[in-house]
Amino acid sequence: MALNTFIDSKELVVVITGADSGFGAGIVEDLHRRRGYIIYATCLTKAAVEKYQARDSTRLHALQVDVTNQDDVNRLRAQVEAECPQGIYCVFNNAGVYLGGFFDFSTEEGFQKIMDVNYMGVVRISKALVPSLRTYARSRHHAVLAEAGQQKLPRARLLTITSVGARSNTPGFSGYSASKHATASLLDTIRIELSPWEIDVSMLEPTCAKTPLAGQF
Repeated sequence: MALNTFIDSKELVVVITGADSGFGAGIVEDLHRRRGYIIYATCLTKAAVEKYQARDSTRLHALQVDVTNQDDVNRLRAQVEAECPQGIYCVFNNAGVYLGGFFDFSTEEGFQKIMDVNYMGVVRISKALVPSLRTYARSRHHAVLAEAGQQKLPRARLLTITSVGARSNTPGFSGYSASKHATASLLDTIRIELSPWEIDVSMLEPTCAKTPLAGQF
């Protein structure tokens, strides 16, 4: 992006994973109402993608992305970089899964699935999109919001939904809590690593909430 370019606030790009339902869908709706963002809502199911596409909004782009599939993640990266050369303002890792129960009755495949989505999904998405966060972070010093005069653009952000389960040990949640604890440890580390790039790394740690994830219990 050229230096001294004015960027309209609608060009603040946010990528949200797990936007089929629950927290992800709620975040998409809230940002869309604010009219200050271009939103890339990634969904696991084709039905969820089609529901967003039916709204025919120029500020809302829905893509089918399985965070456990590297080809899907690569395709997301390629599309976002092609369509948003100014870079991404915010990556919101929201996709998550709960499987399990008590350890004795859980399977190794279940533990692997939880880690693949809740931990490795965050790794894949973050590694794919951090370069675009860096692009935005470099350019923000040379750009201002067109509708806000000389106000500088906000800092780049990497947000991730973890859980209070990352810091507690509850029967029936061994695999889930372990995956969230691993994710929290990862983010605590890369927060330091990305700080020189002026990329803020934050975790949101909700407790139990009435979402489709809770319906899996």
